[in-house]
Amino acid sequence: MKTQPLIQKVEPFKDHDYFHLFTQIDTKAHFDYQTYTIHITDANKSAAEAASNYISGKFTGKIKNSDYFLIESALSLITHEYTHFLDFSSSLFGFEHLKKLAAAAASQRSRHTDETEFYPAKQYADYLRTLRPSKYYDEKHNLNISRELWGAIPSSGVIFNSSGRPSTRPIIFVRFMTPDFIQIARAPISAVAVLEASAIAQELLASIDLIERSEDTEIKYAEITNKNIEFLYDARLTDYSVCAHLVANHLGCKDFLLVARIIATLTRIILNTSPSSFDDIHRNIESTPYFLGMPKTEDTTRIKKRIRTALKFRDMGALFFLMAQCMPKMPKQPSEFQSFISQTLAQSGFKKDWIEKSKDHASQLIRTVESFDIPHLTKFALCGLKNYTTLLNSGHQIDFNKMHLPSCYIARDTEVISISDFQQNELADIDLLDIWELGTETEVWVGKVESACLNF
Repeated sequence: MKTQPLIQKVEPFKDHDYFHLFTQIDTKAHFDYQTYTIHITDANKSAAEAASNYISGKFTGKIKNSDYFLIESALSLITHEYTHFLDFSSSLFGFEHLKKLAAAAASQRSRHTDETEFYPAKQYADYLRTLRPSKYYDEKHNLNISRELWGAIPSSGVIFNSSGRPSTRPIIFVRFMTPDFIQIARAPISAVAVLEASAIAQELLASIDLIERSEDTEIKYAEITNKNIEFLYDARLTDYSVCAHLVANHLGCKDFLLVARIIATLTRIILNTSPSSFDDIHRNIESTPYFLGMPKTEDTTRIKKRIRTALKFRDMGALFFLMAQCMPKMPKQPSEFQSFISQTLAQSGFKKDWIEKSKDHASQLIRTVESFDIPHLTKFALCGLKNYTTLLNSGHQIDFNKMHLPSCYIARDTEVISISDFQQNELADIDLLDIWELGTETEVWVGKVESACLNF
């Protein structure tokens, strides 16, 4: 990557509008899902390089505190944002995103010849708005309620269409309130909630591993426990912590490390659930433990209908909610974890061939991305397919040193660094400035088309 042009691009990198899906908590770093670039703004080059060396396995033995704090300051940011990258590039969800983005980029070729081919740009813009519901649906009430008084109950609603009328598309919520029904917050279980749960779980797992290799582990465990509790019971962030609450509440589990492992596994499954597996779950939903155990009231009848309809729309949040409600008893030892996940899948309505269906759909999506002939997006998709295969065969925690990953941009030093030394990494030499400029051109094009569309 050319240093001088990059320095000239510092302000655009900083101010780039990426539709604000993750901005509420991703203020220290962000993954730009329009350009597929990763930006670290709250760690310097030396910290990022220390974290990279740790990820690459270059630290051996006990890690001294001086090294620990340098690594820790960047590791969480890097792990979080690269998880977003993998979810947007190396899963069925990611391949779908690349397909829609590639179609929007390809539609720009007809801008001087045929306006009837513009519609994929508008479709992409509309799709982005489905990932994170409007703030209308995300309510915050009392921000200073003691965590001992927090309770949670499911609820549901519907999305408004472009004409301002209620549509048939449901949205599933969790309402947080006290035993006296004082409202704390209402959080939608959205696609972004699932994506954030995935990234936060990997961030936590990486932090725990680092602590276990460091000095003064008990003190550091106490610090991360307090940090995790503050996050969970911050009413401003319930749309990001809602998945953790669902898992912990259903199991009655206070072990946040176990909750992170479960979330990391469930979110990866959900991100790789094919349309045909969604159909399987929809057909068998009446026999799930959650539906069988629900009392027959007007409220439960309504939420059952909306969950069923949401699954027809392939709603990832609704699927996470259903799976959380169908979990068996909490595993008591590590050897029971895989059985726990298998039972959760079976009780949620997954068929045993769900992985094969996922692989078949992945191949179809990759072929579609290739057909649009957008070279950099095709490369992300093909490398993503290799990552996808590795991830399907791995455990709950991602080994980033086995992934095809681009470098990231360190804003403080206007530098670019690689976070692993994976020798087969086919994205190691990709030029961040080039892909950022290509992605920005597509984003400007999408914005122009969207602004020209009116609802008559």
